[in-house]
Amino acid sequence: MQTASGDADASTPVRGKLPNAFLTPYTCRVVDYSHEQLRERYISAMDKELGEVFHHLMQEAARLHLKWNEYDALYSGRANIETLNRAAPGFFWMAQNALWNDLLLHICRMTDDRSDVLSVQRLSKLVKVALLASDRCLLSLCRPAPPPQERESQSTHRHSEWVKSVDP
Repeated sequence: MQTASGDADASTPVRGKLPNAFLTPYTCRVVDYSHEQLRERYISAMDKELGEVFHHLMQEAARLHLKWNEYDALYSGRANIETLNRAAPGFFWMAQNALWNDLLLHICRMTDDRSDVLSVQRLSKLVKVALLASDRCLLSLCRPAPPPQERESQSTHRHSEWVKSVDP
């Protein structure tokens, strides 16, 4: 909506500009890290083995996303498929099957359960080991709970006191 002077009202969006309601005093800084810098950041945040595995799996996940984006760009939508079928149906059928099979194999490799391969399963096991180590550290800070029999007798005693106070 425009004001009488011809300027756009601050509450309505103008093409190419955000309305004032969307402007914030905070800015987001995007930082590009090199392959080695990312690896070092993961290792410093996690231990060496977990950081290495996480870094390589993140790289594999990025490659998988790239493959999927290519597949999606080529084979999504009826218009794209019709265009590909008119241009070279046999070639694009083979390319689609090859790309699809490669995507499936990539997912299978990333989720393999063998311990000698780089996979999400291996990462999961490393995270559990790291959590167990940190849990041991946290458990040393906690006091142990009373034995179950002692807890049960305490709650039974409290319940009987409550019943006595409610019943005349």
